[in-house]
Amino acid sequence: MMLYPAIDLMGGKCVRLTRGVREECTVYSDQPEKMAARWFAAGCKWLHVIDLDGAIDQRCFANRDAVKRIVDAVDVPVQVGGGIREADHVRKYLEDGVARVIVGTKVLESREFARDLFAEFGDKVAVSVDSANGKVAVKGWTDYTDLDTVDAALRMQEDGAKVIIFTDIKRDGMLTEPNFEMMDEVAKALDIGIIAAGGVSDADHIRRFIELGHDNITGAIIGKALYTGDFDLEEAIRKYQD
Repeated sequence: MMLYPAIDLMGGKCVRLTRGVREECTVYSDQPEKMAARWFAAGCKWLHVIDLDGAIDQRCFANRDAVKRIVDAVDVPVQVGGGIREADHVRKYLEDGVARVIVGTKVLESREFARDLFAEFGDKVAVSVDSANGKVAVKGWTDYTDLDTVDAALRMQEDGAKVIIFTDIKRDGMLTEPNFEMMDEVAKALDIGIIAAGGVSDADHIRRFIELGHDNITGAIIGKALYTGDFDLEEAIRKYQD
């Protein structure tokens, strides 16, 4: 199981939102590259970075300079998402040294775009499927679709996606626990790699993901619990990280 410390960017700062609500924002650092170095020192092998300004306002590269500083600060691969709606956005992030680019809204809106993107970039792109009550959200969680979570994931797999990140929005930033039932359901339905997000707030949650028994649940993203101190990253890495 790969553990992905999360760094959310807004206005060049490292922040956390509760359930994606801009007004429920806590700033943890005005130097996100130092936060990246902290998680790297704890032993992480990947970092998960989201440009919230890009995701919510659909302004790709709103925090590009901060992303570049993070990439330069650590010697591990970094995956980045937020407002990416063109193949050229992916190319530019890869040129910046980003290892994997996360896409969402546009690939769910256009299957032609999705197929072309996955054909060109393969596992250098991941799809973010974010849902609440079984329905998929788009545009930085500001709009909901009629798409069922599992149906959306299956469609992405059919279109050529290699990695999907699943987030239960209602659990995100709540320091409760992940939606293990949803993760079990989607893992049974898919063959491709799955990264879990939303509500991971205790090292024991990683054990429970592993005990679901699905080889395609390959990672988990940890966000707010890192910043509150509820999640001991070093301990979890020592016990569970591949």
